[in-house]
Amino acid sequence: MRKDWSQRFALTFVADLNYLPQFSACAISFLEHNKDLGWSIYLFSNDIFDGDLVKLRVTLEKTNSNSTLHLINVNDDDFKQFHGFWENHGRQVFYRFVIPGYIPISFKYIIYMDVDMIVYDTFDFTELELSNTPIGAVKDHISNVLAPKRGLKEYFNSGFLVIDRKYWIDNNVTKTLFKLNPPKRRFADQDILNEMFKNNWKQYSNKYNFPASKLKHLIFGYRIGGIGKPIVIHFNGGIKPWNYWQVGSWLYWKFILKSPLKKNAIKAPISIYKSLEYKLLKLFNL
Repeated sequence: MRKDWSQRFALTFVADLNYLPQFSACAISFLEHNKDLGWSIYLFSNDIFDGDLVKLRVTLEKTNSNSTLHLINVNDDDFKQFHGFWENHGRQVFYRFVIPGYIPISFKYIIYMDVDMIVYDTFDFTELELSNTPIGAVKDHISNVLAPKRGLKEYFNSGFLVIDRKYWIDNNVTKTLFKLNPPKRRFADQDILNEMFKNNWKQYSNKYNFPASKLKHLIFGYRIGGIGKPIVIHFNGGIKPWNYWQVGSWLYWKFILKSPLKKNAIKAPISIYKSLEYKLLKLFNL
């Protein structure tokens, strides 16, 4: 019998009001590529209210009628123990530390995704299940640089995570993460998560967290070199598709244009439909 993956995996995001359009694009892209099941989506924020989500809920329901969007208001008092450290990085990057405590016990796993991601293909949930590890992630594309400096074998990127909810709760992971807070950490929550789980994490294929900067290899790499089609594309780094045109920007705009919040998003620097990249990707049916 086919598993109902939506009963095993909860889908979670973190965003403030400014990043609500980006969240909407990511959520729509996920639902379009995983339509068969009714997903529970949890949005964690401290400045978004139900009234801000009325139109978006209608759009998500049209995309997948069985899915539900839940808004979780996070209490910032929980983060006072980070003192000035989290203020320098933005407190919301640490919200993922508390996510498992808000998710119903009926879910075995939690998928966390950064909102600067776009889902490009259907998930294979059999690949994402965890067996003897508490968390799953993709090795950072500069792990060979970051890992040795931190005394690790490998270093993962925290933009895409799969969490064993029960392990997290039973082992008081949130409390431990709050204690791992030296004054200087370049990558904030990501460094803390890597220290916490060290070499005790499941490594996924990079197709679940594929850097947009490497999308230039898609046309000739995916079709000719057989690199493999990415499932999740991550617009990490300082250049974002809603601010500057880059390789793969059309993928973001493809989904933001389906969002009722598209008027709140910064307009693309050039028309996506006139770009050479868009024409090539359409030609190769990517």
